[in-house]
Amino acid sequence: MVVYANQPEHAWRYAGKDLSQGKVIMDIGANVGQFSLKVTYALKGRMNDFQVHAFEPSPLIFSALQTNLSLNNSLKKNVYLTR
Repeated sequence: MVVYANQPEHAWRYAGKDLSQGKVIMDIGANVGQFSLKVTYALKGRMNDFQVHAFEPSPLIFSALQTNLSLNNSLKKNVYLTR
């Protein structure tokens, strides 16, 4: 397991670098989805069988996360949201 915490904004580029098919990335405290959506977009170019689980406890921010995912329809197959 690799943990990315308090990393620079570009850390999403490295998350999943060594990820194999069928694996899961967890984004705890997903906020509005900047990490989840970027890493999903990057991984879709090289694999199809992976999941990103984005957890955001704040109802207001979770709503914004849902909106952002809906604006990126091609990523919905791989991203799972939980409040």
